[in-house]
Amino acid sequence: LKKLKGKALVCAHLNPDGDAIGASVGLCTALRAAGIDAFCWGFDPIPKVYRFLRAETLLLPVDAYAPAPNDTVIVLDCGGKMRLPEPVRPFLESSLLLCIDHHRSGVEFAAPFLLEENAGSCSEIVYRVVKAAGFPISRDAAEAFWTGIITDTGRFMYESASAQTLQTAAELRSLGVRNNLLSDLIYGEQPIRRLKLLRRFLDHIRCDPVAGAALSW
Repeated sequence: LKKLKGKALVCAHLNPDGDAIGASVGLCTALRAAGIDAFCWGFDPIPKVYRFLRAETLLLPVDAYAPAPNDTVIVLDCGGKMRLPEPVRPFLESSLLLCIDHHRSGVEFAAPFLLEENAGSCSEIVYRVVKAAGFPISRDAAEAFWTGIITDTGRFMYESASAQTLQTAAELRSLGVRNNLLSDLIYGEQPIRRLKLLRRFLDHIRCDPVAGAALSW
């Protein structure tokens, strides 16, 4: 990563989730802090819940820019070429520098590939890459990585939240991550349509003492 000369174009899978966005924003933020021109390239519209990461300041529309010869493409959290935005795919052969993921299917990319199947999230891996490279990790970058980790591990409830995941989380907290604030921003608000659906479900719930279960219809 230290040898990047042109733009670094960071891509992730279609319909990006918290991990794809967190890993990409965290990497771009760290690269920019190191003096590298980095962009989130080819992203779908960022879901409203993750707009607090200010990813729009890093976005480069895929239909407005084609990689120059000295640009490089970095693919994160994507298990295969067909999961990338279609306009990105033609540049994978000529510009792809590196793929980082925790999904084994991603090995189809013809580029250096960093795979850690036991990692709880791609953000966890990217954080360690950035740290090993010695790039500055600001609070903004740390909070982006934190967002990816907690959303992909179910707030550390899934089996994928390993001891290494928790160690990474501890390091991010030491960098100033505001975990209470981020939890409120990500999980504290619910769309009204979801609440209405929940109300409909609860209105029809019935307890079956024989089956020992609650049913809704």
